[in-house]
Amino acid sequence: RSWKVPRSRRQKELYAKKVMEGPLDGCLKLKAMSSTTEGAPQEIEYYLKVGAKRMGPIKHKFSESTVSGCDDFGVDWLKQLEPDLSLTVCVEILK
Repeated sequence: RSWKVPRSRRQKELYAKKVMEGPLDGCLKLKAMSSTTEGAPQEIEYYLKVGAKRMGPIKHKFSESTVSGCDDFGVDWLKQLEPDLSLTVCVEILK
């Protein structure tokens, strides 16, 4: 997904409102270099987590494509914020 930079005053106001009030969605991608090392795993299995929302398991062969992930967590990311307004993002690699 690509975002255009808000240009007009109205576009900037709408953008600021979305970021402050939501709903705000996003994607999370994992990028790994493919390995030529003998015995390196051909496929990696992992979970992605944003706040309390966990997605997966996701299986991906990084030797075929160096980027994998989840395009839609199906939650408002603003509602996943901690009381201190931080956002916890995790990658749990299984194998």
